[in-house]
Amino acid sequence: MAEDAKDEKPLPAGVRITDPAYRGSGRHFLGEERLVLKAARRDGAREFIEEWVNEMVTYRVAGRLGVPIPETSVKRMENGELRLSSVFYSNVDLQHIPVEQRTRIANLRDLPGLFILDQFVFNMDRREDHIMLTGDPNTEPHVLWYAIDHGHAFRGPDGSGLTVEAVDQLAKELAPVGIDYGIRYYSDLEPWLRRLLQLSDTAIDALVLDVVNGIVALGVTVDVRVRLEFRGEVVRALLKRRRDALPALLQNWCRANGKPDAPPEPPPSEADHESSQSVEGRV
Repeated sequence: MAEDAKDEKPLPAGVRITDPAYRGSGRHFLGEERLVLKAARRDGAREFIEEWVNEMVTYRVAGRLGVPIPETSVKRMENGELRLSSVFYSNVDLQHIPVEQRTRIANLRDLPGLFILDQFVFNMDRREDHIMLTGDPNTEPHVLWYAIDHGHAFRGPDGSGLTVEAVDQLAKELAPVGIDYGIRYYSDLEPWLRRLLQLSDTAIDALVLDVVNGIVALGVTVDVRVRLEFRGEVVRALLKRRRDALPALLQNWCRANGKPDAPPEPPPSEADHESSQSVEGRV
């Protein structure tokens, strides 16, 4: 996120989304073309900017895993406020596409990768309307899905009291599984798990610290800086524990949900049978 700390022209404050069809929260705004801006959650005067650590770390991790998430950054507005900024492609989401029409989505087979991402960052709020599409698969070619709204990663916007000491227990738990990720076998997860396991402790530390430092560099109070740095410490610890725990945890989940380790071996073809007989005849 170092690029976000550069001196750049602030974005307009944006217009609050008032479209009657819009189902999101009042914290969302329309900004420049193809941008959605999100204000921080508030509890009285306190802003939970920690939520943006969740969003930005998830975005960065997704890039390492190859899971599609729109370009996301924290930007300063012309009115001085900070907002999370995400690229927006269309208002079509997976929830409103019938199951029989979803095969038209070009990257539908990559949904198991989203399962790995959601479990890795302990996303507590994965819903089908948080999986957006780049267009309408009924009328447009090569439509892709992409995932949004990761403020509820890492036990939620304020961390729900999560501390470094509590990380070990959370690493052993599954995040809520609220959608069908199209997983048939544990082997569907293995390519994504291999990418995950390539994330070293050093890479995780650098990724999270870059996110935290990038937000701090945009200008925050000392109190917010301390909170962000603590959040970063917890997130780094949790990612390392979950990286190590997930292969066995997800294999157990697959078996408990009737998903075998791998597809069954195909029955031998007639040509294989004839070849076998030929070999036996020569022995």
